[in-house]
Amino acid sequence: MKVFFSVDMEGISGIVSWDQTSSRGYDYARARKLMTEEVNAAVRGAVRAGAKELLVNDSHNAMTNLLIEELQSPARLLTGSPKPGSMMEGLDATFDGVMLLGYHARMNARGVLSHTYSSRTVGCLWLNGQEAGELALNAYVAGHYDVPVLMVSGDNQLVGEAKALIADVTEVTVKETRSRYAAICLGAEDARRVIEEGAYRALIMKQRVRPVKIKRPVQLEVAFLHSGMAEAAEIMPGAIRTGGTSVAFQAPDILAAYKAFRTLVTLAGTVQ
Repeated sequence: MKVFFSVDMEGISGIVSWDQTSSRGYDYARARKLMTEEVNAAVRGAVRAGAKELLVNDSHNAMTNLLIEELQSPARLLTGSPKPGSMMEGLDATFDGVMLLGYHARMNARGVLSHTYSSRTVGCLWLNGQEAGELALNAYVAGHYDVPVLMVSGDNQLVGEAKALIADVTEVTVKETRSRYAAICLGAEDARRVIEEGAYRALIMKQRVRPVKIKRPVQLEVAFLHSGMAEAAEIMPGAIRTGGTSVAFQAPDILAAYKAFRTLVTLAGTVQ
């Protein structure tokens, strides 16, 4: 059995501040360790359920957060950026399932550190007219390869997004939102215990979960935080300005839509 892990940081228990998630922050070293240990818990659960091949994609910020010297065997680590597939790099149709660990709610949701890909540029993302965050975007990429998302972990708002999108997904809540920058968090030991059990249970019951698909072509629309960002983004060939802050693009499939989204965000980020 072959399992793919995409790991973000904002949804890790104990993480509630941008200072914890940035290499320039005062508490980043602790956050990296907390992130690594939650991954290890998921790896233990997956191995207990029979997984033999495990690929862990570090999917936060510069994507060099996880401590390889502390990573649980036999997991392999995909680290560094840029990656062609970004948060889903390394995934293909040979995998039996995906686990999204440490994920967060989409921008403007009530979740802890909620954002969609870039907190500095993206106000909202729509895919085929439906509001989407990183969870949905990456679940659709997995669906492109006919691979189901079996488990997600994060705060209660993220878990709510997952339940609305993926039938029978295993949800692991490690913290309860109190504001964008505050949460009631499980202790580290308890968070790792529920993640390990969740990963084990998700693989044991994997036949119940179907891949999440999106209709083709994919209509992508992004609202940026101000008009200057939209002006920069619409430079991309094929991009269409749809409003003061918004730009749209039609892609043949979700992989092309993902690359277009990343390009639009990169262009928008050149203007502050």
